[in-house]
Amino acid sequence: MGRWRYVVLTFWYSFLFSTVLIYFTHFHNSPQKTRQQPSFLYSLRSNSLGRLFAEQDYVSLESLQKRFSGLSISRVFRTIAGEESSRAYIEDIVISGKEEDVNKLLANATFMNGDGEVEVKVIEKVNVPVTATVDATTVDYVHDNHTVKPTPPPPVPGYENIKDGETLRLHCDFCAVVASSGHLVNSSAGPEIDRYPCVIRMNSATTVNFEIDVGQKTDIRVIGMVNMKDLKNHTEWQDELFRNESTKASKIIVPWLYNSAIDKETDEYYLIAKEFAEIYPATEVVLLTPDKMKTAEDIFKAEVGISRKEAKTWLTTGWMTMLFAIDVCDAIDVFGLAQDNHCLLHPNDTTPYHYYEPDGKTECSYYKVSEEKLTQGHKFITEKAVFERWANKHTISFLYPHWHASSNKMNKTLETPF
Repeated sequence: MGRWRYVVLTFWYSFLFSTVLIYFTHFHNSPQKTRQQPSFLYSLRSNSLGRLFAEQDYVSLESLQKRFSGLSISRVFRTIAGEESSRAYIEDIVISGKEEDVNKLLANATFMNGDGEVEVKVIEKVNVPVTATVDATTVDYVHDNHTVKPTPPPPVPGYENIKDGETLRLHCDFCAVVASSGHLVNSSAGPEIDRYPCVIRMNSATTVNFEIDVGQKTDIRVIGMVNMKDLKNHTEWQDELFRNESTKASKIIVPWLYNSAIDKETDEYYLIAKEFAEIYPATEVVLLTPDKMKTAEDIFKAEVGISRKEAKTWLTTGWMTMLFAIDVCDAIDVFGLAQDNHCLLHPNDTTPYHYYEPDGKTECSYYKVSEEKLTQGHKFITEKAVFERWANKHTISFLYPHWHASSNKMNKTLETPF
């Protein structure tokens, strides 16, 4: 009896020990599977046609994150075309977490703009890890611990990196082209401008101390080659354009304004641009190919009726900027560009030529003198009439001042000084 009791107890203890060992080695020490919680892509849309989503007008994601700490909240800014060629914005908010927590958030958070409550719609519901992130330029998610990379931007023929000759790769769904005009003074357009996926500015137009009216975000600078020398001589401009994380551009486009052939051994503007590319490697310095520059001149002749040389003028930085924007942007909002007849309708207008020189020359007086010179000077008024034509061919809108392009000018001969 004692022997059998010993055998049974031995077997029982062995079984118990094996069970405990299996538990600790298999269940306790093995990695646990991460439970994936649903993520919801919400779209905040507004039917209003004015400025939307200014920083003070809607609840911030930071405050939501503090109030609902169990949720992962991120944001993607996108845009859609609104009615009558105006723009309505979409603020996509990706929320990861339990469905009841997501619903609780929406029930307790009100998203507002200047004209009232914003419509909230669920765009998509997907299963992703709670730690999912969103690429800043897409709505691609992190699936199964690997990032779904967006398709590389397409090449843009006619634009080449000054260092290696590689063709520029860039595509923007929606661009803000910010003119340097005084029409932006006291506009408070800065927060709106900074929310565009791509912001294009011209030359060395500063944003420092003018952020409320013109914003500070800059993705691309188009700098006419003659301005390279001034940029080299002003280190504070270089700080803003190349060093300051809040204002620097990722790409500098340098068009030649009066010829299509560049002597890369002796041209001082080319050598300065190349020097900038070496000093500031994080910024891509891009030149136009000779064919692209010739195309810009051909377009001028086709629109105006005579060649640039016959007109005894240069192409403006604004002209080259608009052509560039048409090449890379699906839709364009131009800030600060008045209609070609603005000064005719407002002969006593005192709007400054540049927003950053409020006490300088006025726009209308300078335009009048420049337009009427038949031996030199930019033809700004003629140029604006051409831009209005382009707005009928492409998705281009004009803001601050806001005006609609007239289709009546499409088949009419432009009134020019030539």
